[in-house]
Formats: sequence, structure tokens, C-alpha cells
Amino acid sequence: MHRLALLFQNAHAIAKAGRPFTDMEWMCALDKKKGLDVGASYRTDRKCCKFIHCIAEEQRLGLQAQQLSNNFFSVMMDGTTDSQAVKGVIAVNFLAYVNISRGTADHIYNAVVQALENNLQMTKETIFTKLVGFGSDGASVMTGCKSGVSTRLKREQLPLFTMHCMAHRLELGFKAIVGENSFMTTFSELLFSIYNFYRSSALNRENLKSSCATAGMKFLAPSRVGGTRQLPHTMLALKKLWNMYPALMQHFEQLSIATGAGVSSDRKAKAKGFFKKLSSKKTVLLGAFVTDVVETLHSVSLAIQSPSYSPGHIIGTLK
Repeated sequence: MHRLALLFQNAHAIAKAGRPFTDMEWMCALDKKKGLDVGASYRTDRKCCKFIHCIAEEQRLGLQAQQLSNNFFSVMMDGTTDSQAVKGVIAVNFLAYVNISRGTADHIYNAVVQALENNLQMTKETIFTKLVGFGSDGASVMTGCKSGVSTRLKREQLPLFTMHCMAHRLELGFKAIVGENSFMTTFSELLFSIYNFYRSSALNRENLKSSCATAGMKFLAPSRVGGTRQLPHTMLALKKLWNMYPALMQHFEQLSIATGAGVSSDRKAKAKGFFKKLSSKKTVLLGAFVTDVVETLHSVSLAIQSPSYSPGHIIGTLK
């Protein structure tokens, strides 16, 4: 039993960290080096998969028993989590990851109901008796007023409260601001150009590392902006820009005046343009303004994503 306990602990750690099942072999070998008796069996990736399946099934049974005793629960889509009320306290638990053949409202609706039936061992009638809330992103397939998933759920449970994820709405609002405001667009394009300048050239990255060493600061590879999580990506890119500002300016200035066959005219022109823009008072003030806005919105986004957030918590964050 002691050996199995160690093996189950390793499998649980692999699942929690999102590591490949093949890590089981070297983790067991490491345990053996530490003097732990893990035996010579059940140390393969296939056995690790079985251990994780057993752990997941035990967790599911616990959630099932807990949910059967609750009066109400809500479902959140896209995050694949299940919210439930436990003695008046909101708890968030992962329920299931479901593959669907097509991303239509009908297929998603059926997948949700089937996942609840299979994993909580409830009948459809019981599910819609207890279901009080539904949260998702703002895609029309989810929130469409005629045949979206939320509309289909309301046909079964009319008082159902539906909600578009607040963190997702904040991301969409920020993207709209960046697209409509010329100042935000200009600075975002500058950040993206600097990211591409170093991403596409190992030589540029090495030269920036040397500039950082000369300035006595840590090298941080410039980050991209945009993507599915624009706020955190933009926040990270801005932090790196200001943290390495002296080193970046030094590198751009040196490259813009460099001579020799090893320096292309394209690199010189880009470095000169970056140096000119980042030396401009208008650009620096604009960057400071963008940083303040993004930092505030990012703090609100993190507060919204907190399991214990409330409207009062968000207002306190803004203040």
C-alpha cells in the first residue's frame, strides 16, 4: 500500500502540473534515488494514465455526492467549471471536459445536459430544478436570443439567470478601445514592431542582452501584444519596455549609427525609427498614459477572475 500511495502521489502531481504521463518514469526513478520504495511495477505512462483516471473518478464521486445534497447550482461554459452553493458559500469545481462534433448551439446544449446527467447522476428534470445560473462568453452560439445555448436552457428553466463573463467583456471592451483610439493603436503598433524586431533576429536579441549587461539590468525578451488575452499580454509588454528602457535606447542608438557590412540598412532604419519615437516626449507621455490605463484595467480583470470577487471588491480595486 505504501508503494501505491507514492505512485498515486506522483500521478496526482503530474495531473496538477499538466505534465506528460511519461514523466512518471523519471519521477519514480528520482524517488528511488531518495531512498523511497516505489517498487519496479506500475511506473509506465499507461499506468500513470490509469492512476489519474482513478483519482478523477474519486473526485467526481465526491462532487456528485456533494451536488446531490445542494439545492441549487450554476454552470459556467468556456471555463468548463461548475459553480455550486454550499451552505450559502459559492464554490467553484471543475466538472467535465467534453468533446463535441460540431460547435452549434444544439450540440453544445446537448453536451452540457449529458455531462451533468453522466457526472452528477441526475435526471434531466432534477438538473433543471436545481439549475439557477449560466455563464459563458459573448459568442452568439452561447447568448443568441433565438437559439443560443442560454435561450435553450431558459426554455427548460425560465427563471434561469444568464451572464456574459465580465472578464471576457472587459477584454472585448479594451480591444474596441485599442481599435477605435488612434493613440492606443499607435502605441500598440509600436510595441508589436519592437517585439517583431527582436523575435525575428537572434543577433538583435544578443545585442540587447549586451546592452542590458552594460546598463546593469536583467534582460527580458520583448513580448507581443494582442491575442486572446490582450490585457495581460499588453501589460507584460509595457512592463518589459519600461524596465529595459535605458538598454533599449542604448541598443537602438548604437545600431542606428553603426557602420560595416554586418549591419543591414533595414536594421539601421528600424533602429533609428524606434530611437526617434521612444525619444519623443509625446511618445513617452502617451506610453505612461497607456500604462496607467492598462494597469488599472488589468487589476480589475484579476479582481473579477478571483473566486471570491464581489462588486464591492471591484470598486475597492478601482479606488
